[in-house]
Amino acid sequence: MPDPSIYIDLIGNLGFPIVIVFYLIFRFETRLDKIIHLLEDGLQQLFPLLQAKTPA
Repeated sequence: MPDPSIYIDLIGNLGFPIVIVFYLIFRFETRLDKIIHLLEDGLQQLFPLLQAKTPA
């Protein structure tokens, strides 16, 4: 059986980048949520204007 310190070193070396990736994904997701919310609000404000301009 290999030395357990090898696995501890692997987790230590690979763990930090994985944590950083999850952090960046979370930040990206929150920014996307904000952008989606802003787009939905803009569309809700534009929709009545577009309906008023189209002839019935």
